[in-house]
Amino acid sequence: AGERALADIGLTLDKDQYLRDMNQGLGTWAQARAAGIDEQAISRQREVRNDYYQEYLRTEAIEIDGVVDLVFSDQRFAYRFTDYADSFMPPRIFNVVGGKTAEVSNDARFAHFYETDFDKAKTGCLAHNNGACAAYVAIGARLGRRDEAWADLLQAYDQSSTWTLPSACSGPLQKNTCPLSEVIAFKTFPAALAWFLVDAGYPSWTAGQAASPQRAPSYDCSRVTSANLDLICATPQLSAADRDLAVAYTQALSRAPDPQLLQSEQRTWTGQRNNSAPDIDLLVQLYAARISALKESPIF
Repeated sequence: AGERALADIGLTLDKDQYLRDMNQGLGTWAQARAAGIDEQAISRQREVRNDYYQEYLRTEAIEIDGVVDLVFSDQRFAYRFTDYADSFMPPRIFNVVGGKTAEVSNDARFAHFYETDFDKAKTGCLAHNNGACAAYVAIGARLGRRDEAWADLLQAYDQSSTWTLPSACSGPLQKNTCPLSEVIAFKTFPAALAWFLVDAGYPSWTAGQAASPQRAPSYDCSRVTSANLDLICATPQLSAADRDLAVAYTQALSRAPDPQLLQSEQRTWTGQRNNSAPDIDLLVQLYAARISALKESPIF
């Protein structure tokens, strides 16, 4: 904007000199003064410069790589898993792009903003603070270290906590309220957190931190969009159960007298799994029952 304003009065901005002037606390107008431009003209061009600047804010993506415009604490974590004093709020990062504010929290360029918070949240989580554990996994997701954080959480979270967990809604809200018949009440903190992070827009296994092949389920965690499938990806016991189910289903299908019927039954079961409450114990039971049924299925 300053370069354009100087050009309007016949001056070409020397960018190297501009940087030297900036280091001395001067700025755009030092070159104008050196060229003999009077202060009244400089004042007019300063107003012109400001108008150009506002124009660029409205029309251009003025963004410097790795530089953020706004940083806030994610207040959605306050009171969600513990009291306010023990709640950890991960940073949320926003940039002004084209005159509009856009969240860029999941952008890998800003990973360095999370390192300190990640370490602090880990310390709190290992001290059995569920508020810290929630932030630890959330920040880990943005750093590509969710697998590590989730494993620590499963070992360290306070299972004796009586804090009321957030609930989900299996259907559309009515007047901003979930109908009682649609409320999903979570039985465990990990299940509630898995849903909460997906609902809040934190990266699931889609951002390159999918479970390792040795512990991944039978499906592609990079395509996960639901809390239940995300919970299975994140929980070794459920991932193993899903792999066992895939083997049992393949074997049952190879000997089934009516393969189409078995496929239909499997689709029905898959729907039940996907639509059930995101609860680890419940999903373990669903998998165990289905694997048992497949192993006992009839043969030719």
